[in-house]
Amino acid sequence: MRTTQRAVLSTIALAAALLGTAATSASALEITACPDEGRLDWAKVQLFAGANCSGGQMVVKAADPSPDRPNFVSFTNFDGRQYNVDNSRSSLRLAPGTCVRFYDGANYTGTASTDICARDRPLEWDLQRFDNRASSMRVFALPGAGAPVPVPVPQPAAAPPASPAADRATAWAESKVGMRECTPEQTGWVRAYNRSWSCHTYWCGIFVFNAYRSAGAPLRGGYASTEWIHDSATAGRNGLSVVPLDQVRRGDLVLMYTRRVASSRDVGHVGIARGPVNNGTIPTVEGNISNKVVLKERSITARYNSAHKLVVLVARVGV
Repeated sequence: MRTTQRAVLSTIALAAALLGTAATSASALEITACPDEGRLDWAKVQLFAGANCSGGQMVVKAADPSPDRPNFVSFTNFDGRQYNVDNSRSSLRLAPGTCVRFYDGANYTGTASTDICARDRPLEWDLQRFDNRASSMRVFALPGAGAPVPVPVPQPAAAPPASPAADRATAWAESKVGMRECTPEQTGWVRAYNRSWSCHTYWCGIFVFNAYRSAGAPLRGGYASTEWIHDSATAGRNGLSVVPLDQVRRGDLVLMYTRRVASSRDVGHVGIARGPVNNGTIPTVEGNISNKVVLKERSITARYNSAHKLVVLVARVGV
């Protein structure tokens, strides 16, 4: 009789886990309790490197408007920093009313886990079949019934259109993609700014200067210096102003950190925005990248290193 009862109970527990209903009560997969130091009241999802809420953790804040994580190779933590945690999570803690679904492929591909949900209390869970296997994750509110309710991704407010001069400057810059350092034309850009400078000088700012010069915008020589752009924009001088990231538009100047030439202002490189932020990146056209003009997509959340964001500031030229 006892053997039969144990078999029945084991079958029920296994079925509950496979059907994703185990959040309603304790089961073989649920942790009795996470350590107090591992609990964060302001978190929606906590993912731990070890079993039983142990080891380092990645956190999705309750206030995060886009809690999904499409690629654990570049997992955005609560502080905006990105980490490679692919195939390295073993347990989790969910806030009440929260569900997650894991995938063993990036961008929600491959085999999916069952939906793991916390109902009226936090859920602390060992991943078992997805132990050290998760590569992406959907996060959604606990549905009343039926399919999970997806979390909508907010879209940035539309920025006003670029000025005619900014649009002309950007079009000129885009037409120079592929132009290499020390060609006659690139040397001409440098000499137009300073006749004594070599074509090998740092010329990202000179590229910006010539783009606006070609558009008929009366820019001053200081525009070739990333520090000058930074200081003028932050002070609202010389026709420059700081632009919120959700208002970036074509022709804005994107200042970035680079260890090689970064100054005390944490800027060492500049490019021109080709349009507004799209999926968390600013499309740019930049000079002096691998000694040529290139098109890039610059993440607004990525970090150059632990101390510096890649995109430091965006400035608008008042023309």
